[in-house]
Amino acid sequence: MSEHPSLPFHPYPSPPACISQTVKLLLRSPLHVLMSHQTMLLTLQGRKTGKTYTVVVTYVQDGKMVFVLSRANWWKNLRGGTHVLLQLRGKGVRGFAEPIFDQSLTEQKITQIVEMDSREAKYFSVVLDNRKRADPASVKLSAQPFILIRIRLLVA
Repeated sequence: MSEHPSLPFHPYPSPPACISQTVKLLLRSPLHVLMSHQTMLLTLQGRKTGKTYTVVVTYVQDGKMVFVLSRANWWKNLRGGTHVLLQLRGKGVRGFAEPIFDQSLTEQKITQIVEMDSREAKYFSVVLDNRKRADPASVKLSAQPFILIRIRLLVA
């Protein structure tokens, strides 16, 4: 598997811990419907430490595949592929996650996300036209610091 080129850390700080904890509680509650159409929890294990991490992520689902974009370093724990647990639309779901280094697919998924919810355009720094369609040039520029994670859902 090829390595993603070294990227500088993104300039956007993580939300305060109290916000992340509130979102995690909400996504695990019956009120998950307020956010779970595009936001989920991803639980993974650290490759070196074995420590369990749960991160709040924006996702797009295509059938039995879920795609997540990240600028943070947690994605490195998924190199080579590994099993993960998702809190997806209020349900615990197992999956197999791996980073995908495909610029075109990354751009496609960013476009999907911002066109589904125009509020995401600000996070991705994507320009939308008056019909809320993503500008391809801004999507191409936006995609550079992101790592695309593909998660294959595992059916029990």
